[in-house]
Amino acid sequence: MYNTATFPVPDGTTIKINGFTNSAYWAQRIVIEVTGQQPITWNGTGAQDNKLVGQVVIPPGNGRTVSITMSYDPGGGFAPSTVVKIPFDDPSLTGFVIGGQDAGGRPNGPASWNTVAFVYWAKGY
Repeated sequence: MYNTATFPVPDGTTIKINGFTNSAYWAQRIVIEVTGQQPITWNGTGAQDNKLVGQVVIPPGNGRTVSITMSYDPGGGFAPSTVVKIPFDDPSLTGFVIGGQDAGGRPNGPASWNTVAFVYWAKGY
């Protein structure tokens, strides 16, 4: 699905995820699904300006996959966001910045910041 970013988790690694929303008034949603766990849903409503909507620490495991889905609601029900996944890899920190764009007008091209998930880990910890 184009509104979902999926990635494998290194075995034995603790994952940390922070979710933020940015919207004038539309509701924004981030759903996190981890293999073998119940989904986690975070919502931003009202005026949001880099609003922290959730944080989670996923303990070490084996053979896991994480899927992060983003959507928005302009008032008539939730619709899928266009999602981008930007990886980063440093010897001490690895992960993704995942951004979602709603259907609001943009003066100069796309802006994938209506929903943002910062996903990070240190390999082997």
